[in-house]
Amino acid sequence: MKKIAFVLLATASLAFPSLLSALEIGAEARLWEQSLTADIEVDKATIEGTEIDLEDTLDIDDKETVPEYRAWIEIGNSRLTGSYSKFANDGTKTLTQSIVFDGTTYAASTTVTSDMDIELADLTFESPLPFLSLGTTASINWLAGVKYLGFEGSITASGVETANKVGVPIPQIGAGVRADLLMIDVFATAKGIGYDTGDVRGKIIDAEAGAGFELGVFRVSAGYRIFDIDVDSDDAALEFQYGGPFVGAGFSL
Repeated sequence: MKKIAFVLLATASLAFPSLLSALEIGAEARLWEQSLTADIEVDKATIEGTEIDLEDTLDIDDKETVPEYRAWIEIGNSRLTGSYSKFANDGTKTLTQSIVFDGTTYAASTTVTSDMDIELADLTFESPLPFLSLGTTASINWLAGVKYLGFEGSITASGVETANKVGVPIPQIGAGVRADLLMIDVFATAKGIGYDTGDVRGKIIDAEAGAGFELGVFRVSAGYRIFDIDVDSDDAALEFQYGGPFVGAGFSL
């Protein structure tokens, strides 16, 4: 088996030397200093929920430092990138007004503890537009992929928890620009989708811009990212906007 693997690798190296020389593999860990603006409404059957401003009504923290993990494979100017992150926001507040969440009513003066988690897993392919060439060091790219979005929210009062959870894969398309300037690369991408399936309507936008610096196999990066969710279904309405700067460190081979 080892001999077969060696022969296959040697054959590939001889047959595709230019392909192997253009191959890049990398990984990066980021810290995203995000600010949150959010409103939610969760109904149950015929019981209409209250539109809740998470910061004002529930005192959910609106600033978090979130880790994100990325890995990519690049051949020439085409790249396949996978990423994963999870946002967690919570808060405790004595209500100044009564609210209804997922069929449960919480009266004014009730002390509630709220938790909200959003999980993102993303796989995106990026490649230059063939009719818009910027030379060998820069490219205007098209993007296509899929994003898994998981949401879990809960409100707890007097030891009783009311929770709602949903997870859905979402296709996405977009565009971006990349430029390599000696040891510095500059990038900007925007991807997302607007949709209406009858039961669920909304849009998702994920955009970022930044620059990376490479020294040997090591890499650092910095930039700004916005992630915007607007979902309206028969039993829930969610509006979230996360935005803020990020820094990252990793390697590329």
